[in-house]
This record gives sequence, C-alpha cells and structure tokens, in this order.
Amino acid sequence: MSAVTRLAPAGRSFDLLAAQAAYCDGAVAAVWLHGSTDVVVAVTDLDEALGGLFSAATDRQIQDRTEWNQARQPAGAAFEQFVNAARRELDLPPAPVRVFHSAQTLPTTGRDSAAITEQRWGS
Repeated sequence: MSAVTRLAPAGRSFDLLAAQAAYCDGAVAAVWLHGSTDVVVAVTDLDEALGGLFSAATDRQIQDRTEWNQARQPAGAAFEQFVNAARRELDLPPAPVRVFHSAQTLPTTGRDSAAITEQRWGS
C-alpha cells in the first residue's frame, strides 16, 4: 500500500501495520490472478476504498466518530460487494453480509469500547 510508505516509522505499531498491508496486498494479488472478472473488479474496488479510508485517517481528515462512521461506509459497501461476488463465483447461495452497523446505533462520543461492543453484539 502506498499510503503505508507515507507514515514515519514509529516502532512496533508501524511494523505491524506494514506487515498487514503486505499480507493484504498478497491476498489482493492472488484474487487478481485467480478470480473471475467480477471478483477482480470487486476486490480492486475494495482495495481502493480501504486505501482511501486509510489515507483519510492518517492524513487526519477524519476528526471524530461521526466523520469516521461516514468515511468507512464506502469500504464496508465494497467489502460486501466483494463477498457477494466471491460467493457467486464459488456457486454459493447469497448470504446477508453487513460489515458495519448503522452509524446511528453506535455512540459518537467518548471511547467506551464496552458500550460499542454491547450495542453491536448484544453482550
């Protein structure tokens, strides 16, 4: 991912991020080589959406939870399209996929991860 190269190395966190980006790039390349046209288009759209979200976050264009909820929607939709295209290619029946819950159901202030988890999973 080109966005990763714009970050200044900051120790272990940067190393983990770089490793995850390399793994993701390898997975995307495998789909490009082996996937049908529909799946290749879907994974390319997903890769671009994730790259755009990553860049927006690291360039500090996203200032709060509300902006984050809005900014991540294209990536969520692209992932859902990718899953649907892959399931069609594998001759699997459609399955409901929802990566992100509605932004209205999640708290927009504070950093109470337990409250977010509880709202998402009903724990």
